[in-house]
Amino acid sequence: MLNGGTLKITLDLAIQFIYRDSAIWEGVSLLYISAADALKAPSFEVTIKELMKANPDAMWFESKDSSYMVLDAKQPPETLGSNLQHYFWAEDISSKWQQVCDALERHSGRVPIKQAVTAINHSCSILIVEDEPLINKMMEHYLSKFGTVTATNNYHQAIANYMVQRTDIVFLDIHYHQGGMDGFDILRNLLIADNNAFIVMVSGDGTLATKLQALALGAKGFIVKPFNTSHFSHYITKLTNNNMCL
Repeated sequence: MLNGGTLKITLDLAIQFIYRDSAIWEGVSLLYISAADALKAPSFEVTIKELMKANPDAMWFESKDSSYMVLDAKQPPETLGSNLQHYFWAEDISSKWQQVCDALERHSGRVPIKQAVTAINHSCSILIVEDEPLINKMMEHYLSKFGTVTATNNYHQAIANYMVQRTDIVFLDIHYHQGGMDGFDILRNLLIADNNAFIVMVSGDGTLATKLQALALGAKGFIVKPFNTSHFSHYITKLTNNNMCL
């Protein structure tokens, strides 16, 4: 389990986050070690210690059955291949997302949990919450081709607009120049009002811990700044095709 402040994520939940979406995991590696190695490999504990020493900044998850998953490891040690037989390694989850999902299901036995996402058959209604004027305008200009866009720049406008319009999708910044509530606070409040809200976080803070916190709080996705416009269309396509899960 990963614990960091209010962030408490089990291995099972982390796997479900990977099943949820491909774009979030761009540039993030994955190593999954099954319980079979923990039970059978005589040098398993040594191998784990070597892995942790070689990857001090990686995030580790352990299940009750002694399976391990490591996110954002830079490189497994040379001994990995000889000491472990029941493992899966992907240098970039996003580029091989379907293979990663298949391998996780095969190795871990954990199947994707279907999420209730209603497909829309009309042009999207879109809410932007971003306090940087230039980025706000860039997002509004690009997203306008997908439907009606409402651009806001603070907590009060975001909550008020969503309560009235119940937009199909929200692109929500995390950090604001004005003090008070941040994007995670807005996320919590929007989901209290509508637990089916389709919210994608947008932030220059693209650390793995921040992404996992957003997903744990209920976000459907995450876009890192500086962004590529294809990331926005990725989530619009998921929404319109009702394709949020495998």
